Amino acid sequence: SVADSGEGMSEAVLARAFEPFYSTKAAGSGTGLGLAQVYGFATQCGGDVTIESKSGGRLGKSGTVLEPGDSVTTAAGATAVIELPDGSKLKLRESSRLAVTLPGPKSVVTEAFLSFGSAFAKVTKRLAGQQFNVRTPSAVAAVRGTEFFTAYGRAKGKNRDLWVCVNEGAVELTTTKAKQPLTVPAGKGVLIKFGLDLTKPQAYDWT
Repeated sequence: SVADSGEGMSEAVLARAFEPFYSTKAAGSGTGLGLAQVYGFATQCGGDVTIESKSGGRLGKSGTVLEPGDSVTTAAGATAVIELPDGSKLKLRESSRLAVTLPGPKSVVTEAFLSFGSAFAKVTKRLAGQQFNVRTPSAVAAVRGTEFFTAYGRAKGKNRDLWVCVNEGAVELTTTKAKQPLTVPAGKGVLIKFGLDLTKPQAYDWT
């Protein structure tokens, strides 16, 4: 399931939410195809999509996608929570994008790909042989029953700094440049300079 903290939809808007080219935004600000595409992708895969929303509510709109689909993107001022079947949760902060790939018949790996922005993760304990990875274009964080935060920072060309801060458990980091993985324990944080160079873990005050 996916949830955000927007202002929600009225019943009239909710009734037309999946209608192609329908948009509540000003002319030229939206195509009206976002939710229509989500509905099309899900139904083509044999699944379904539902939306629960209340205008003016604190939780904004929420939905349930029965088939794992595309990435989730948050706009400025909005957040989203992705709940996985194993109980793990990923919270996207504003202006972020995350895609999740769940284990299949021939895979024991759950992967979350953070394209930009930042996210909190609360991962349930892995069973024997199972893996949970959070990826960026140049780094991989292998999670072992943990709570952590990751965020992009300053840019240099196409590369960006990446922060990884661990609250519970541990994260094992690797990059396309680093020769050896680095384990970040609880209470520590690491700066991956421009997504490549791993720095020494430093004490981090989780807030």
